Amino acid sequence: MVIFRALLAPMVVVVAWRQTQPEFWLGAMIATACLSDVFDGILARRWATATVALRISDSTADTIFYLSVLAAIVIRHWPVLQQWIGMLAALLSLEAIRAAFDWIKFRKMASYHTYTAKIWGLLLALATIALLCFDRGFWLLPLALIWGSCAIWRVWRSPRYCRSGRMT
Repeated sequence: MVIFRALLAPMVVVVAWRQTQPEFWLGAMIATACLSDVFDGILARRWATATVALRISDSTADTIFYLSVLAAIVIRHWPVLQQWIGMLAALLSLEAIRAAFDWIKFRKMASYHTYTAKIWGLLLALATIALLCFDRGFWLLPLALIWGSCAIWRVWRSPRYCRSGRMT
């Protein structure tokens, strides 16, 4: 399912760019990716296959997928995104700083499966479906951006993150 989300990412961009009315397909792809993200974790725990590598792959696939969704929003709804460009830039900067810190401190990409991160994923899915499929939910996008910043901040404030020599 992780590979599925990574492979779905370029399709999101192509559909947003090439289709004249991509709403249904974009919504279906985002919803499917969200469900895949939820169930791959459940199944990995149930089948006892949850490993560090799988968690990092899962986070990487999510990042790739949502960057492609961002590209689709740029293609389809640039004026809406411009209203929130400051928040988006701040969030992307925080994420880049966090990733750099992970590499410096842990010598690998860390994977955070906190409840705030899970809620952020759901908010991103809802916000992007509302925007890309229904031209609605403009309040959901800033909410998802703010929540994402809070989720990153929560990780930074975590005693485990600050003191630990390893993080998965």
